[in-house]
Amino acid sequence: MPEEIINNEQQENSMEGEVSAADIITEMRQNTVPKDKYNKVMEENQKLMRALANGETVQVEAPKKPTAQELHDEWANQEGKSSIQIAKDTLALREAMIDEGMRDPFLPNGKDFVPEAQDMKDAEDVAALLQWAVDGANGNSGVFNSLVASKLVDTPRPKARTTRR
Repeated sequence: MPEEIINNEQQENSMEGEVSAADIITEMRQNTVPKDKYNKVMEENQKLMRALANGETVQVEAPKKPTAQELHDEWANQEGKSSIQIAKDTLALREAMIDEGMRDPFLPNGKDFVPEAQDMKDAEDVAALLQWAVDGANGNSGVFNSLVASKLVDTPRPKARTTRR
């Protein structure tokens, strides 16, 4: 009987060890960089260090800003994305569309509809709310959802008429 208790305790301890080992591996994978990306950064760093040592100047390419179409294609594939990532993608797409001279997607739309000043203010308010929630959430989707929900106002539903015949 005491041997069974000892064996059960050993099994429980080994199971706890396996779980923590899996957690450690998962955490390591999340916090590491692929070797090819690391090598590329180190190669660029070496070039910059050599240029600095030789007194040369180096032209660094500015990152290419994605087009509205590229952002739209990325935005359209929302499978597996968190709500905070969808909001970030939406804000980036909106900014790109406005920068490229397209219509603000947050404005009301209609065949003969012409947006008024209040419509434009409302669109800016929506964008500001989303940006505020993204900034305040620090990458946490649950906090993002709570922040957005805290600013939403419920619209009362009209009372249904109950007439009996």
